[in-house]
Amino acid sequence: MKILHLVSSLGFFGAENVVLTLAKEQMRQGLQICIGIFHNIKAPHLEVVEEAKKYKIPFENFSCRGRFDMKTVLAIRKFIQQKEISIVHSHNYKSNFYALVSAIGIDVKKITTCHNWTTNKLKMNLYKNLDKLFMRKFDKVIAVSDVLKDEIVRSGIPSKKVSVIYNGVDVEKLQVACRKLQDENYGKKLRKQLGIKEDEKVIGTVGRLTEEKGHVYLLRAFKEVVSELPDTKLLIVGDGPLKESLKLKVQSLKLEKNVIFTGIRKDVPALLSIMDIFVLPSLDEGLPMAILEAMAAKIPVIATKVGAIPRVIENRENGILVSACSVQELTDALQTVLRGDELAKQMSDDGYHKVAEEFSSEKMAEKYCDLYEGLLADKNSD
Repeated sequence: MKILHLVSSLGFFGAENVVLTLAKEQMRQGLQICIGIFHNIKAPHLEVVEEAKKYKIPFENFSCRGRFDMKTVLAIRKFIQQKEISIVHSHNYKSNFYALVSAIGIDVKKITTCHNWTTNKLKMNLYKNLDKLFMRKFDKVIAVSDVLKDEIVRSGIPSKKVSVIYNGVDVEKLQVACRKLQDENYGKKLRKQLGIKEDEKVIGTVGRLTEEKGHVYLLRAFKEVVSELPDTKLLIVGDGPLKESLKLKVQSLKLEKNVIFTGIRKDVPALLSIMDIFVLPSLDEGLPMAILEAMAAKIPVIATKVGAIPRVIENRENGILVSACSVQELTDALQTVLRGDELAKQMSDDGYHKVAEEFSSEKMAEKYCDLYEGLLADKNSD
């Protein structure tokens, strides 16, 4: 079975992480995998290429000069035919479009995974609506949450064509990385590098700096936390269009000594290892890899009850759920965990077991493999 994953990327974020994690696990399970990556000539983002090289995942760059590049269509089409691809699996609206056009007249199955639509801006809403039209032409549509599936079905795509497969993380890899970091005493070195004292508590969040990630609400809640627990630091890991406005917000709240913007980092497991709490204050999500990775690393998690997050987190059992945009709920949750060592330990342990049992990369890949085999069986019986 030969699979071509198609992805158009602006960096290495949640969806890209899912694609790489899925590809790695599928290769372990014996599938022949290639990741097709769009190389935007005007604004190249080849972070996915770097990650693919790191894990020795086969990849193919497809040069693309604009929204519609006929040369790109022909290159993908030629690749599908020459490599005898069984299934084209695309992962966002641009790759969905190119997957459909490139496969016209070719006997190949087409699958798309909808990772979420994360903005209400007019331009992106247009792309979102176009994407829903593209999805109607696929053999199978995968949603990463039940909420997302409901939205897809409401757009007119038959329910029988839409399945839910939750994202998964490589739990073993994260645990090995965390143990190695502990053995090397790397945490102390990293704290010193970031200017964090040994006795200071660390709250962290990882994600693109965009409006839907809700960082501004976290900053306002953190202001309340610092007023009572001044020896606390906040790590904001990631980059994005709101970086400068968030820095201005930090200044207006007089939190410059307590908030650290790390930018994009390639050592997320190391950063997780020094966090006492992981927070995801998002206004909208599918199933974020960030909380799965934090739970797999045995970090207590506080997150908003949006998307599929409540499917993962059972409130005050393996994490704490708060309402989106609620500064008070977020403040209370942060203070509760910072003061409650027993609760933090319980959440860490239960969170790890939840992810290991239900949201591993192995389980995710098995479900996709079952779906692929079902589609190919249908094809062969036609």
